[in-house]
Parts: sequence; C-alpha cells; structure tokens
Amino acid sequence: MKKDEGFDLLNVTLVICGTIIVIGGSIKVMKFLGFFPDFTDDSLLKNKALNPLLYNENKTTTTIRGQEALRLVKDIYDAKGYIYDNEDQVNASIRQAGTQVNLSYMAYLFSLEYKRDMASYINSFTNKEQRKSIIKAINQLPKF
Repeated sequence: MKKDEGFDLLNVTLVICGTIIVIGGSIKVMKFLGFFPDFTDDSLLKNKALNPLLYNENKTTTTIRGQEALRLVKDIYDAKGYIYDNEDQVNASIRQAGTQVNLSYMAYLFSLEYKRDMASYINSFTNKEQRKSIIKAINQLPKF
C-alpha cells in the first residue's frame, strides 16, 4: 500500500506542476496576443527612442537642428497642464522629430533642460491608451 500512496503523491505533484506551467504559458501567450491585459505596462519607459542612449550611440546621424529640437522638447513639456493635458501635442512633437535618433536627442535635451527623464515625464500624465498611441507614433518613425 505504501508504494501506491507514494505513486499517487508523485502523480498529483506532476499534475499540479504541469497545470501551473500550462496556465503560466497561456497567460504569457494571451498577453502577447492582446487577449489578457498586461498590468506591467512600462513599454513607454523602456523605449530606446525616449531616452538619450540611442542618441549617444548614434550622434552623427541626427538630422534635427538644436533650436527645432528645443522647441519640440518645450512642446512636450508644455503638454502637461494643471487641468487639461494635451497628449496630441506630444504625438505631434514625436512625429515632427522625424527619426527615433532625433527623438532620443530630444530626450537628451529634455533631461538637460528640465532635469527629468522625458519618458517618465510623459508617462506621468498619460493613460494606457494614450501611451499606446505614443508608442505607435514612435514605432512609425524610421530609426535614422
């Protein structure tokens, strides 16, 4: 009888572990396909175009002038209001950057000008749907 009890315990353990693995894998697939919400939505914060690293790696490929970049940086900063936030202004500034490297250069200037990370600043006043729109605008830009 003790052999059967041990065998049953092993089967139950294997079934439980297998179920946990299947459920975990299914949730990841559903998140990837968009069927299950991803509550760790930090893709805006991880976007290379919204931090100076991409610019620092490709300084010679920027095509935007400093004054134009500073104007767009100011537009992004001014998009956050006391009562009304203008996310369309953020999207417009991103599109006007022209390339992801130029946008990264703007993130560099933003950090110098406002002593703050541009991605976290945008993240602070946008909701998930607005961030998706911003990420889409960034992804539509060519890298160089």
